[in-house]
This record gives sequence, C-alpha cells and structure tokens, in this order.
Amino acid sequence: MPSKMERFTKKAHYALTLAEVVAERLQHATIGPEHVLLALVQEAGSISARVLSAVGVDILQLEDTIKKTSKAQMRTEGVEVSLDKHTMRVLELAVDEARRMGNHYIGTEHLLLGIVHHKYNTGVMALNSLGISTDQVLSETYRILQEMSPPPTRFGISSLLDFVRMLFGQARGRDKDNPSLTDLRQQIQERNIRLVVKGTDGAVQSKVEIPADQLIGLLMQVYHGQTGKIGDWRNNDDDTTEVWVE
Repeated sequence: MPSKMERFTKKAHYALTLAEVVAERLQHATIGPEHVLLALVQEAGSISARVLSAVGVDILQLEDTIKKTSKAQMRTEGVEVSLDKHTMRVLELAVDEARRMGNHYIGTEHLLLGIVHHKYNTGVMALNSLGISTDQVLSETYRILQEMSPPPTRFGISSLLDFVRMLFGQARGRDKDNPSLTDLRQQIQERNIRLVVKGTDGAVQSKVEIPADQLIGLLMQVYHGQTGKIGDWRNNDDDTTEVWVE
C-alpha cells in the first residue's frame, strides 16, 4: 500500500490526515472507516463531500452517531493513533476502484467507494444509523462522476496535429523532424499522456498506459501523416493528457 500512496490526490491525502485528527479529537486509539467517512464529508469541494451532502449526511449528526457506534478503543495518552484493519481494507478497495474505473489517481470518491464496498464496517453502520443505504451512496457517486465527465470534445485531426507539433517543437532541439527522444520522454512524463482506446461505437473501452517509446512512435506517425488511428486529444482536470485511439 505505501507504494500506491503517491497516487492519492491532495484532497484524498488531506482526508486521511483529517481522519487522524478526528480520531484523536474523539480520543479513539485507531482510525476506523467511520473517521475516514467523517473526514470525507468535511473535505470541502471534494467529490465525496458532494455525494454525502446530496444523500443527506449532516456532519454534526454523523459525528454524534460515530461517538455512539464506533468500536474503537479509547486512546492512551502518548500513544499515536493508527489505521485499523478495516481502514486498511478500505484503502485497498479504493485502489481497486480506481483501477476498475481506469483512473491513474485515487481521489476522495474512491475512498468513499472503498468504504461502502467494504460492507458491515463502522462507516457503513454510521450511514445506516442515519437512514442512508450504501446503494444510495453508490448511485449518487456514479451520478456525480458521470455528470463531471461529459463526452470528450471532438477536436479533429488538425487540432491533434497542432498538439503533436507543439509537443515536438518543445523537444526538437535543432531538428524539428527529429526531436530529442530524451526530451520527448520528459514531455510525455510531465503531461501524463496516456491512451484511451475506443470501440467502433465511440464508447470508451479502456484507458491504458504504454511505454513512452511506443507512444512516441504513434505520435511520430501522426506527425508524418502515416496513421488515421489516433483522432483526438484532450487535457483533463487531473493534469493528464489523453490521446484517443479508435
């Protein structure tokens, strides 16, 4: 798990830090899913906060419920709080959810999905005590994610060529037709370029990461007009650049 923590967004990292603060404030010895849940609803501007607000979670009511239902032992002074086994499982499920959804990052939405998919934990119990089911949370999460991810704008091949020319231009050195491979690899890494594979109906089939050299080869083909397989590109809010393959 530690090797995957670098993929957590700033908001997700902050939510986990806030969960620790919540556990300490409640004098609990461990950080359970219920503490993560309370942190997620307090993470202003996050997808998790939007979801939990939409399904009717009230912060004060949730905290009061957690005080009554949490199974965490009381904290001993001088002993640091730690993640309990259920929270560790929630983090594993969050990683699984991100992978299943084709996201290279792990956000607050994935943490929330990790909680509701790990049934019968203290976070789910707290939600149920408030009359909120996991199905409600799941449905609202996917609705908001779909709302935030409209179909990509069709830029057309000319715009893609402009993008490739710009990319090559920043790495070309003295020869625009033979840019530095080292500089190209750096550009691809900095822009987090990845492929999106689409079916014949235009639906996204998968989002894949391929070796930089293979991606450079595809972009070279676009630059020299040798392929029609790559049709679009777009920048995302998570600082990635997607090249669409049909």
